[in-house]
Amino acid sequence: MEKINYLDQYGRNNLTEKPLEYYLEAFEKTDPYKISRRLGIPYDPLRKEFTFYFLGQTYIARCSDFQINPVDSEDNLFGRNPKARILLLRYLLYSTVYFPDGEFKSYREFPSGELYYDVFRGRCIQRLLRIYSGRIPDFKEAAVKLGGILIPGGDAAVELELFDNLYIRFLLWEGDEEFPASSQILFSSNFPAAFSVYDLTEIVEIILGVMKEKEVQK
Repeated sequence: MEKINYLDQYGRNNLTEKPLEYYLEAFEKTDPYKISRRLGIPYDPLRKEFTFYFLGQTYIARCSDFQINPVDSEDNLFGRNPKARILLLRYLLYSTVYFPDGEFKSYREFPSGELYYDVFRGRCIQRLLRIYSGRIPDFKEAAVKLGGILIPGGDAAVELELFDNLYIRFLLWEGDEEFPASSQILFSSNFPAAFSVYDLTEIVEIILGVMKEKEVQK
């Protein structure tokens, strides 16, 4: 089967070129059995494929050409979003996922979170509020389409499972005469073993982008 050249497909003069090139080369050199054991995801040695979960869908990733396809849907985020593909490569190459202990933490509570909090607040927390303030039903519907569940908290709160056993909570408060509208994003406490604080910003931006896509598809 002909190997797909993602660098030609997405262009050689954009911000995803060098990271994608670097991580694809690293992935080709990595033992798939070690990835499977470290992440606890299935690997089929005959087909040379990983099976993994991401935002409400099960996917197959082929090692030979890194072709990624959903199992039960035609909606393929990884086929159209190079940033999602880079995130998946970083997950496969570097993440370790421990079983969650039920605790959730804010961005500032993670290593280096305080240092980069202003960026995360602007690009993620405030963006969540700008998109869905006054639109709680749309917020809930979009999150549920990504496999999210409604949980207690705020005026609306949802919990999403990113990859297996990595959970994110989005919370919204509509505000009143005393308090302005606000939002918060929390991560299961096992996230630092899987991703850096820089990754968390990219992750939330990807999720918010997919939620907006789900709205358009209504």
